[in-house]
Amino acid sequence: MEHTGGTKDGEEHNLIKSNLRQRPYNSCYPLNGPGLRVVAYLFVFSLLVISIHAEPRKEPRTLFPIMRNGQWGYMDRTGKVMIDFLFQEAYSFYEGLGMVLKDGKYGYIDQSGEMVIPPQFNGARRFSEGLASVSIEGKRKPPIREVIGGKWGYIDKKGRFVIPLQFDSAEEFTEGLAAIQIGGKWGYIDKKGETITGPQFVEAYDYSEGLGIVKVGGNYRGRGGKWGYIDKRGNYVLQPQFDNAGEFVGGIAPVKVGRKWAYIDRKGKVVIDSISCNWASRFSEGLARIDGSYFINKKGGKAIELQRFEAEDFSEGMAAIRTGTLNSSRNGYINKKGEIVIKPQFADAWPFWGGLAMVVERNRIIYIDKTGKVVWKPES
Repeated sequence: MEHTGGTKDGEEHNLIKSNLRQRPYNSCYPLNGPGLRVVAYLFVFSLLVISIHAEPRKEPRTLFPIMRNGQWGYMDRTGKVMIDFLFQEAYSFYEGLGMVLKDGKYGYIDQSGEMVIPPQFNGARRFSEGLASVSIEGKRKPPIREVIGGKWGYIDKKGRFVIPLQFDSAEEFTEGLAAIQIGGKWGYIDKKGETITGPQFVEAYDYSEGLGIVKVGGNYRGRGGKWGYIDKRGNYVLQPQFDNAGEFVGGIAPVKVGRKWAYIDRKGKVVIDSISCNWASRFSEGLARIDGSYFINKKGGKAIELQRFEAEDFSEGMAAIRTGTLNSSRNGYINKKGEIVIKPQFADAWPFWGGLAMVVERNRIIYIDKTGKVVWKPES
């Protein structure tokens, strides 16, 4: 198993989390995906990360992060600037609050632009289920949100610590639980900070449909080990047996054994036969990508075949596609019929969210609508 890159959550994706923690290898995006190239633009855009396992937890979107002359602000869906360019970084709003970087520290603003939680954190993540994980002591390592050293804890929407600084790393809450790291091992806590599963896993990831994905043996973000699934009490539902595993979406999850991938149900029964490929994605809007070269439906049949380009997951009925190589690619969009609706022309392209997509044109971050019309671009 080997990590193959980050994801584009469409949000920031949380594209890069504070510790650059990534999901089990090969489950979403290949190494040359746009999720990695975003770093070259010194840009961390709040879907993601993004993290390569988690299905983006998207909310109705009214404000969009925008950048001009190296500073970030927010616009509305029409392209009107609503919050001025005051921040070194700005992320999508979650649960009413947007994370921003100002004067080298992270804080949170509301949708009027008021600083609700003053900048004071060296590391921070978006709010999820009313809490956000933050770090004060660690040293921030630009240009990405990596934090070296220090402890992590959780704050509420008033900025009060509800779970003290005590973890070496701390992820977002999903389905009432969060993965935390202590002494190089991962476990899970609940929203009271009580331990559900003590640190024992080499890797542990967000819960999806009641199951958490964990790895035993091998190296962190490296080869070796086996992946399995646990319930919310920490009991194994599916013992560690897979060489890779993705999260459940609609009761189906991708798993790898040897050189083949398959899709299983929650009981471990194979529902889509083994596929000889390098990687297989989770299902998104009813389709899953195989090696970036074609999509299958939930019966395992080919739904869309991509002959001249690679594609990302579908979002709002559109999927980003790319042609060419890492350094000379062009990106556009297809619909669920496999038809090109926005021709490949951009240096990079992200998923649609709230009717708009962020793309890179001439080293500038701009927004387009589903017809390809430019809604916003920075002034020259």
